[in-house]
Amino acid sequence: MVEGNDVSLLWGPERFGMEFLYDRDRFRASFGKIKAYLDQPGLMLSEALTPDNLLKKRFLLKRMIESTFEGIAKIDLWRRPFEKNEPFRVVFTCLLPHYPAFFSFEIAGQQFVLEEIESIVSGPESQAFPLHQPIDLTVSNMTSFLNCFKDSLEGKLGMNTSIDAVSGLTLPLDPATVEEKVSQVQEIIRSTFTKDVSFIEANKLVKSKIFYGVDFAVASDFYGAIFSISLIGRHFDLHVMKPDKPEKKDNWMINGFPYLLTEENLSKVIREAEDYFASHRRTVEFSKDKSEEKLSSQALAEVEKDAESEQANIKENLRLKKLWQLQFLFFFLFMIAILVLAIYTSLKE
Repeated sequence: MVEGNDVSLLWGPERFGMEFLYDRDRFRASFGKIKAYLDQPGLMLSEALTPDNLLKKRFLLKRMIESTFEGIAKIDLWRRPFEKNEPFRVVFTCLLPHYPAFFSFEIAGQQFVLEEIESIVSGPESQAFPLHQPIDLTVSNMTSFLNCFKDSLEGKLGMNTSIDAVSGLTLPLDPATVEEKVSQVQEIIRSTFTKDVSFIEANKLVKSKIFYGVDFAVASDFYGAIFSISLIGRHFDLHVMKPDKPEKKDNWMINGFPYLLTEENLSKVIREAEDYFASHRRTVEFSKDKSEEKLSSQALAEVEKDAESEQANIKENLRLKKLWQLQFLFFFLFMIAILVLAIYTSLKE
């Protein structure tokens, strides 16, 4: 695509792109890079992470995860703040409803760091891929981790390990069980929230005709707020829908980050959401008070202005009245003078 001197190269099913000002050498180099990506897709994963190639990496990771686990994978990414001299950082989260399971890892530069795994991989796999240790971001290393994690999960499923959590939504979902879990979660929300809340009917989460989770909305008239809760596998996330202010995007707790569904975690996230609503309400009320104070000051100023105007009018009327009286006096004296002059003239004749 060419628009003036701006050139965009798009390729692949996801319409990956490169954008730059037209320059013959850069144009040739960009086509060479696209060819290298097509010949060796792993290059997209192993090159250092930047804002420009973030979506390419996300697409490749999504394909690798879905291919390994052969099912639904809900993948999200979260940008982390970084200093000028630090590499660009992003946290990837992945929910696997079929198992159910969850893992997250941070990518910075050309390495990834496993941050959380549910259930925690134990045994030889954890030694090969320890938590919080940098690992080179290559197709080989990522594939090895995914395969190890999958083998561990399937081994645990075979042992039928019990899990202490509020909700364990396993596939295929049983509507009766889902309703019970939703009621349980809603009761925790109701008891944690300090103000009255109402719940909007739950919706099924469906992908490729598979019912893999559920979400529902919660409304608070007191705060004028709405947020949603999604239940997927053993995890939940909360997403504030209203009020949707810029500061929300940096607060992962209220912006959709997945957490293990325990009463402690759910209560903590609900309290965080209510703090956000309360802060917004205080801001609105402060602005309203300021506005009312301004209107009150304006009204007082108008009253004072009217009073001053009225006083000025009274003074002006008094001045005009005195002037009229003075004019009348001069006229009266002038008439008397004329009369005296007329009498004097007649007597003299």
